[in-house]
Amino acid sequence: MKLGFAGTGALTSAIVIGLKSLKCDPVSIVLSPRNEEIAANLASRYPNVRVASADGTAGAPVPAASGWEEEAFGAGAGP
Repeated sequence: MKLGFAGTGALTSAIVIGLKSLKCDPVSIVLSPRNEEIAANLASRYPNVRVASADGTAGAPVPAASGWEEEAFGAGAGP
């Protein structure tokens, strides 16, 4: 399973830590770079947690707010 989080605050941090504390850990997580400090901390603590690029689209046009959804969920995701 692959999960992506748009926000990287206290709630996302708690969810990621909870998921990663499970014995069976089939979840790959992509975090938006919205809060760089929290996202980088989580990515450094867990091997299958990573921070998306700022636009997440490798050069494609990006909606004003973000574009990481495509990186996290595949083409056609996002607004």
